[in-house]
Amino acid sequence: MTRSVLRKWHRLLGLFMSWGLLLAAVTTLVINHRQLILPVAAGGGSGPFSQFILCQASDPLRPGHLLIGTASGLFSSEDGGASYRAVALPRDASQGVTDLFFRGAEVWAALRQEGIFHSSDSGASWTRLPFEEKPIQSLGADLTVCTPAGLHRAEGDHWLPPVLPATRAESPDTRGRWFVRLAYNLHDGQFWGRAAVVVTDTVAISLIGLTLSGFALSWWPRRRGSPPAAPGRNANSFR
Repeated sequence: MTRSVLRKWHRLLGLFMSWGLLLAAVTTLVINHRQLILPVAAGGGSGPFSQFILCQASDPLRPGHLLIGTASGLFSSEDGGASYRAVALPRDASQGVTDLFFRGAEVWAALRQEGIFHSSDSGASWTRLPFEEKPIQSLGADLTVCTPAGLHRAEGDHWLPPVLPATRAESPDTRGRWFVRLAYNLHDGQFWGRAAVVVTDTVAISLIGLTLSGFALSWWPRRRGSPPAAPGRNANSFR
């Protein structure tokens, strides 16, 4: 294989891989700013169905009263789902309401990054419970909480240390799970907070600029004119 052929294949491979970089950069921006694409509706409107729905619960004491948790917030309906309103929680719910359940007039809601919230009046008002482990992946009706650290069980007004299966280290289902979780968390800048979103946005925008400028340079028409000066000679020197 000659040097010119190798250079040609290297250029084609670089252009092909640039599409992968462009796709990764654009999807990073979409994940970081998904609220702009799927904004939380304020009062009525399209309600939760313009969001990614994560959970729902029906009030056992008030027929027609529903709560729906989405990736961007919490919604309530009083008429069996004919209309919805956004529910204001004490903390930002834009990272996702992962679980909901009723127990009589009491309601529990788990927010992925903000903790567990309790209402004693069917969702009219909410208080935050003292649970600090994050992110919350699920909340059971028996107040068991799943996080990456393990399974947490409630005892009174606090949670016991997480319980891990004895065979966790040898289990093929959990082997390498930390790497998959790390890969997703690195791609989702919001997992690490607002400062990380700025960093991942900057990297993504830089990759987009690098890729597009590479495309432009590869397809830019070459200037026609006099051949380049011979090696070792300055084109502007006097003869």
